[in-house]
Parts: sequence; structure tokens; C-alpha cells
Amino acid sequence: MRTNELLEIEKDNIDSIFLYKEGVFWRCYETSAWYFIKNIREYRVFKKFFKIVNQNIIYLGFPDSILEKITKSRKKRLFSY
Repeated sequence: MRTNELLEIEKDNIDSIFLYKEGVFWRCYETSAWYFIKNIREYRVFKKFFKIVNQNIIYLGFPDSILEKITKSRKKRLFSY
């Protein structure tokens, strides 16, 4: 998924956590990242400047191998792309 498409989804996000598969990792960006650390589990959040959209983006990530452990029995809806 392209960065600008991801930011469009996150711009309209009001109550969901969107997970994006990137190689062997899952990542959450912007609003999804904040919902993740508030409702699922505390994680280190990173801020990185992306030239392609000329702005800083907040994100967190974790390996695919722990996805089931993290999401098991959670009330918050999770979506993945």
C-alpha cells in the first residue's frame, strides 16, 4: 500500500485499528497506532519523516509471529491489509 493511501485511511479513522502487513512485520500508523497502545498493548512508537508525503508519520510494529498472541480475546476490531 502506498504511503498516501495509508494516510487517507488513517485520516478518516475514528475507532479502528488498521494493521498493515510489511514483510514479516505488522505495522500500525497514526490513529491506529494510538488506539493500539491505548486499547491493546503498550508498544514503542516511532516518528519518521517520509519524503514521499513530506511529513512525519507515527507508527509501531511487531513481528508476524506474535500477532495471534497480541490480538487474542480483544474487544477492539482489527483490520488488516
